[in-house]
Amino acid sequence: MSTTTTPTVTGMSPSKGSLMGNNMITITGSGFLNTLPLVNFGLAGGTNVKVVSDTVITVTNPNTATAGPVAVTVLFNAVSFPVGNFTYMLPEVTGLNPSASSLAGGETITISGNYFTGAAAVNFGLAGASSIVVVSDTEITVTNPNAPNSGVTDVYVIVQGQSSEQCTADQFTYTNALAPGVPFLFASESLQDTYIQFLGGDVDGSYYDTNGTLQTLASNTAYSLMSIASNTTLVPNLPVDVPAVLINSFSGRLYVSLGAGLSGMNDTYIPAAQDSNDANYSLRYQYFEPTIKNSQLNVDLSYIDFTAISLSLTASNAPHSTNGNQLSQSSLSLATATGNAALIANGSVLPSPTDQLPSASFARVISPQLGASSMYHDFTSYLQTTLANTKVYLKGMYVGTGTQPTGNPLTQAQSYDYTGTFDAKGNVTLSPNSDSGNGFSIGVPTVQQGSGVGNQTGNIVITFEDLNAQTGIYGCNAPYSLNGGKKTAGITNDIYGQVVGDLLAGLNFGYVGSTIQFGNASIGSLCSTQWWGGTMPDGTVVTSNSTPGGQGIYFSRVQTTPLNYNSYAGSISSLTSGYGYPLQDRLGTNLLTMNTAADSGSYLMVWIDTTPVV
Repeated sequence: MSTTTTPTVTGMSPSKGSLMGNNMITITGSGFLNTLPLVNFGLAGGTNVKVVSDTVITVTNPNTATAGPVAVTVLFNAVSFPVGNFTYMLPEVTGLNPSASSLAGGETITISGNYFTGAAAVNFGLAGASSIVVVSDTEITVTNPNAPNSGVTDVYVIVQGQSSEQCTADQFTYTNALAPGVPFLFASESLQDTYIQFLGGDVDGSYYDTNGTLQTLASNTAYSLMSIASNTTLVPNLPVDVPAVLINSFSGRLYVSLGAGLSGMNDTYIPAAQDSNDANYSLRYQYFEPTIKNSQLNVDLSYIDFTAISLSLTASNAPHSTNGNQLSQSSLSLATATGNAALIANGSVLPSPTDQLPSASFARVISPQLGASSMYHDFTSYLQTTLANTKVYLKGMYVGTGTQPTGNPLTQAQSYDYTGTFDAKGNVTLSPNSDSGNGFSIGVPTVQQGSGVGNQTGNIVITFEDLNAQTGIYGCNAPYSLNGGKKTAGITNDIYGQVVGDLLAGLNFGYVGSTIQFGNASIGSLCSTQWWGGTMPDGTVVTSNSTPGGQGIYFSRVQTTPLNYNSYAGSISSLTSGYGYPLQDRLGTNLLTMNTAADSGSYLMVWIDTTPVV
């Protein structure tokens, strides 16, 4: 005698979403096995209905042009079981960054909010924005249009023909002022002996000299801080008698040097920090990399190549800035820490180990990716002993490059999900799982969806020799082969480069193979998105503050021996907000942004070899 179990339905998640639909809805209950259910959202049927287990059904909800709740029902053999209401939400705007610009427009604006999936247009008042990129259900980037008059306008996000509602958070201000540029102010113990210069031919900026005469900045030209200090202010309400420049446009390196300016700088020459034949070899210098367009500044602080001078960056009078304080401790503490990270203390100090600070001859401490490979430990022990027969999980969303969808599966936004296995020789094989390479993944905004590479593209293999080379883990540019093909020259700018980048970043941090517990799991058993935050292939968003990386748990806090992580970067991780190896910006805390149109009177303060006042 056989019995038939009557299905029961107890709930669903999520219960609300974008008008565009395409949410994966999980319905829970019991008695689902051996059924062929239909799921309706109001009068419209769901798609991709799948009986996952006796207690779980998944379904993709349809789109609609009408906001509000619809009844969800599951039909088993024509018998209807109510689930509850699913609410289709209008898009909503909760923030704009920046929230102002000149009448010329042309700025990159980040819109924060909810229910943005499927956004087809963004309007600033009646004018449409361009270059719309739906980053996620909660973020859109656009280029704002110009405006005929100054004033406040509302920003509307449009999904399925329906617009977000007007609110205080969506207000954007256009100002009459011409693009004001971004002021840089400088502080140093010795203005006369501290020099700055912009490497490249594209700097567009100005300054007042000591006589109060307006001058045009020149590229590849050294300026002592004394020569750019004036009692005439470049922008109203800025401090006077402080070294200052106003930059309208620049993308490149700003070099800082002590004692003299760098010689021979031009568009094709960059000082070779470790080459004793270089004309600037003995000069003490550091650089940072600002990008300025009109009123928008993006800048990061880096000690990837070497450590020479303590630099700090602070966004002053800029409440809308992100990562507004990029602080570093003293030059002595930075140089001492990185010098001690070498296999032989100060073995990486130039010109010689005896010239470590406070020696007046000190030039810099070279990092592992630039210095001779014998200066720092290699990763033999980590790869062949600690990680032998260990697995690593690389999982997340690749945002793609260029306008999405690209038409090129390699650069299309898509999911990735790889399991890597290290053998006893230290080689690693990364194998795609079933939900990898999906350009139609729920984590990809609908307007960006397209063909991904799929999950049948074969394994990624990286040899021990390539991981252990100076350009490998340390340089974050290890070559690899795909499906037994020819090796790449290094990381490629596509989906496979993203996967390999996750691995290399995890190895530098020491996350791979870490047995340290985080929550209820060892860090080594977490996937890469769970190390530092991001979006999972199923659309789940992992916030940075819920991860080890977001809580400052890395390097010596996840491995008991410095042989199992980048000890150079680890040595300064508590001394500076700048990063010490190329992929450390996966933590998302290294980029300082500010906009002088959004924050009138704001400026970047650059602290050189001196303690910042914050």
